[in-house]
Amino acid sequence: MFFTLPLKNQVNSIYDRAKAVFKDENVGLLHSDADLKLLNSDDVKEGERERIIELSHYLSYPVIVATGDQIFPSALRYPGYERIYATLSYSRLVIDEVQAYNPKAVACIVKLCKDISKLGGKFLLMTATLPSFVRKELENLEDLEIIDLYEEYSDTIKHRIQMVL
Repeated sequence: MFFTLPLKNQVNSIYDRAKAVFKDENVGLLHSDADLKLLNSDDVKEGERERIIELSHYLSYPVIVATGDQIFPSALRYPGYERIYATLSYSRLVIDEVQAYNPKAVACIVKLCKDISKLGGKFLLMTATLPSFVRKELENLEDLEIIDLYEEYSDTIKHRIQMVL
């Protein structure tokens, strides 16, 4: 499973939480400053930092928490992208806070989700505010299940404005 978030501090927080759920030896961290996070971590033993970083780069952990920039550019099919695609073909990709990415990154996310679906992989796109163009692009995928927890509240009046003179 890959759990992606847009910001490193969010990834670091989820990494700590994931270790508590999946056990330390099953969770990898993948972002540009992962070595600094692990260096400053009290619960990582000396000598384990390099191993965690190396295995994360090789996508070898059962659970990898990463920033999107480590995974999504593979949709552009740069040299060596096959390693990520091969892994995603049998993995689960969780993409959280999609609205926080810039439009170009969101285009990569949509393309990657389409490709993963064709390869037999699974993805979960979680967000409180899914851009409508993303939903429109993904609606035609086979086996797509859309769960909108806010749909039943669409008629709810959230604000009442009263003019007092």
